[in-house]
Order: sequence, then structure tokens, then C-alpha cells
Amino acid sequence: GTTTPDAFTRHLERDTALARCFHPTRLAPPDAATTLRVIASKRARLEQFHMVHISDEAIHRAIRLAEQHMRERCMPDAAIELLDEACVKAASMPSDALDASPDAHNVGTTVRADAVAAVVAQRTGRPLESLTQDERSRVASVESALSNQVVGQEEAVRRVGHRIRMFKAGLREERRP
Repeated sequence: GTTTPDAFTRHLERDTALARCFHPTRLAPPDAATTLRVIASKRARLEQFHMVHISDEAIHRAIRLAEQHMRERCMPDAAIELLDEACVKAASMPSDALDASPDAHNVGTTVRADAVAAVVAQRTGRPLESLTQDERSRVASVESALSNQVVGQEEAVRRVGHRIRMFKAGLREERRP
């Protein structure tokens, strides 16, 4: 069986007799490259099931947004869930280009990156524009946006802006340089 470390501690470790029946093997979630390979292997099945085409940009956006906004879920499950929901929404949209044959595959509806962002926006309540805006332009303009809100604290604004850029660059983890 599989479970999370918290659930193992809560339900199994408390009962020592039950805990002896299991040997925990801890697995780290896969990195983005491994997640991309897993999703690529599932892509054809998702496309065939939902009768849509999934763009490469949608896959990359699903991985990025799942890492940022679905931290309670593990990869690649979180990204696959986002893609699956975006496929459902795309397949349910009426389209004149749909083929009437019963075993049609990739019939013209394409799941794009914006569809994945819309799913995340719906789940998190964040505005869609903030999820689709280019990350670099948002990070570059963070100090000017803060300066408009905070008056007379130039040094504090500069430091906060620097920390946000460091965070977005991935320099927040202790294992990274």
C-alpha cells in the first residue's frame, strides 16, 4: 500500500504490532523532467479518452502551475489531474469541427495552456490574468508595484523585491546552491 508520511505516523506507527507488518520506503516526488516523461506517456491515453489534442504548452503549464499552486498534492498526479480537468472542459465545449464518427480521435479540440490556467484559477480563486501573465515580467515589476503601495521605505522595498526574485528563481531550498 501507499500512504503519506503523516498518515503513516497517524495510523500505523501508533500501533506497534501493525507497524511491524509494514516496512516504510520513502520516495521523493519526481522532478519536473521525470514528471514530463510520465505525462508524455499518459498523453495519448488522455487524448483518446477525451477526444482532444493536448498541446505541449499545456503540459508544461500544468507541471509549473501544479508545482506552484497544488503543493498538497504530489507530482505527477497533480499535473495529470489539472490536464484531465482541462480536457474535460475542452471536450464539453461545443465545436462545429467535431467528427461524427464514434471512434474519432483528436477531432479538432485542442487543450491549450490557457485552459490549464483557467482550471487552476477556478480551484484557487486567483485571477486568471495573474496565472497567464509572463512570470518574468511580473517578477521584474515587483519593486515598482510595491513602491506604489509602500511610501518612504525604499530599502525595504528593494530587499523584499530581491527576496521575491530569489524565491522565484528557486533559491529557497536548502539543497540548492
